[in-house]
Amino acid sequence: MLKVNLKVSLKVNCVLLAAVFIVSCSGRNSPAGLFDNYHYRMSNILDTEIALATPAAAPVYPPLRQLQRPLPQAKINLLEYLRLSTCDLQRLIGQRNSSLGRVMADSQRLIYEVRFIELGRQCLQQLNASGGAEQLQRQLQQAVAEKSASLPVAAWNATVAGEEFARLFSAATVSLDTAAVTLEPSSLLTSLERLQRVSLPLSAGRPPGNPVEGGVRGDIEGDIEGDIEGESTAHIGNVEGIEKELAVVGAEKYAGRLLHSMLLAERYLSAINRAMDARLARAPLCINGRPNPRAEVWRTVFYKYYIGQVQPYLAALHQRSAALVRAAQPLLGAFAPLPEPLQRYWQQSFSDSGDSSVRQRFQAALQQHTQLWQRALNQCGMMPGSDAA
Repeated sequence: MLKVNLKVSLKVNCVLLAAVFIVSCSGRNSPAGLFDNYHYRMSNILDTEIALATPAAAPVYPPLRQLQRPLPQAKINLLEYLRLSTCDLQRLIGQRNSSLGRVMADSQRLIYEVRFIELGRQCLQQLNASGGAEQLQRQLQQAVAEKSASLPVAAWNATVAGEEFARLFSAATVSLDTAAVTLEPSSLLTSLERLQRVSLPLSAGRPPGNPVEGGVRGDIEGDIEGDIEGESTAHIGNVEGIEKELAVVGAEKYAGRLLHSMLLAERYLSAINRAMDARLARAPLCINGRPNPRAEVWRTVFYKYYIGQVQPYLAALHQRSAALVRAAQPLLGAFAPLPEPLQRYWQQSFSDSGDSSVRQRFQAALQQHTQLWQRALNQCGMMPGSDAA
C-alpha cells in the first residue's frame, strides 16, 4: 500500500510540476506580466501603491450591415439580346445568373463588375464593326455606364466593408506578446498598399480604359496600369488579384491586437506617470544634483527594467501602429467621405487627429513617461551623457 501511495504521489507531483512549467512558459512573453513587474518596481521606488484604472474596452469595428452598400440592380435584361451575338459577355452573364453566381462573395462581385465592363466594351466594338444591332448597342452602352457608376460601391463592399477588414480590426482578441510585437507585418502592409492602388480608380468610378485627367498617376508598379497614353486602368488581372490580398488582410486580427496592446500600455504608463509626477512635485530626488542611495535605486530600475525590458516593447508598439496607419489610411481615404460609424471608429482607435483615440492616448502617455524619467534623472545628473552618469 505504501508503494502504491508513493507512486500516486509521484505522479501527482509530476503533473503539478508540468502544469507549473506550462503556465510559466505561456506567460514568458506576456505583456501583462512585463507591465506588472514594472509596476511593482516603480511602486517600490516611489514608496506608494500605484492604483491602476479600470481596463478600457477596445473600440469595436462597425457591423458590416452598417457599412455594406447595396449594388444597383440591372435595369435591362441583356441576355436575350446577346444570345443573338457572338460576344463573350453572354457567357459571363450566364455565370452570374447561375445558382453559384447569385451568392458570390463581395470580392467576386467586384471582379464580375469589372469583367462585365471590359467584355461589354469589347462587345460594343464588335457590334460597331459589324454594323447593325443598334438596339443592342444602346442597351449595352446603358448597362456599361450603370456598371461603371456602381464600381465605387462594389470596391467598397469588397474591401473596407468586407469580412476580411472586419477580422483585421476585430477587438475579439488579445494583446501582442513581447515576441510578436517585434515582428514587422510586412505581408499585411504590402497587401493594404496594393489594395489601395487597385481600389483608387475603382473608388472614383473609373473602370478599365476610362480617361484620367493628367494621365497615369505616377509609378505604381503595374497595379494600376495605363494601357493607352493618357488613360489609367484598374486592370482586370490586378482586380482579380485582390482576393489574394484580402486573404492576407483577414489572416489575423492584427489591428485589434495592436489596440489591446496600446490600451494595456497606456493604462500602466498613465498610472505610473501620476505617481511619478506627484513624487517629484513633493521634493527633488537629489539635492544640488548629487546622486544619493535612493537615486541609485531609481537609476537601476530605469536601466534594468525600463530601458532593458519595457521600453523595447513600447518602441516596437509605436512603430507597428504607425506602420499600420500609414498603410490603411490611404485606402480609407480613397473612399472618403466615410460613413459615420466608420469615422467614429477611426477617431476612437487609430486617428492621428485630436487627442482622444487609443493611439493618441498611448503616444501621450509614452511621451510623458519619457519626460518624467528625464526630469528625475536630470535632478541627480544621471541622465545618459551627463558627467555623473
